[in-house]
Amino acid sequence: METCPAIWNVFHDGIIVRVEGSIPGDLALLIECDYLRKRFTEPGGQFTLTIHDCSKFQFRPWADDQSLVTDLNALGRLGLWILSADETDDQCKVHCSLTGPGSGGVLEVIAGEATLRLDAGRLITLTEIENVAEAYWTEWESRSRSDPEK
Repeated sequence: METCPAIWNVFHDGIIVRVEGSIPGDLALLIECDYLRKRFTEPGGQFTLTIHDCSKFQFRPWADDQSLVTDLNALGRLGLWILSADETDDQCKVHCSLTGPGSGGVLEVIAGEATLRLDAGRLITLTEIENVAEAYWTEWESRSRSDPEK
């Protein structure tokens, strides 16, 4: 599965709640994204995105007075709220807000392929999660047009 920017953009409004693994190596990210996870029948509430062959995973805050965050445990505690992603300079740049204090920044990622699983264990393909997300956003847009107050 492609890691950037496709999988990150699917998780718009998802929150990274835990990061495990090592660099270089594989990282397992626990991601909460309720509006997508509720569309799967298996029990659970999160996704596990495993990034393979990761050589860079660090958070660069937008504020100049804040330090680069490279500690994986600290990254998991930041509550990075995924906004969007793009690929520049041979790395993936995941634009994030913070769920806690601070404004946000860019998660810089260099990695190979990725795998995605429900927290119940089932493997999810990129096409499957993209289809689920597209259905959600189509329904959301339809509801917004029919009731502009919501």
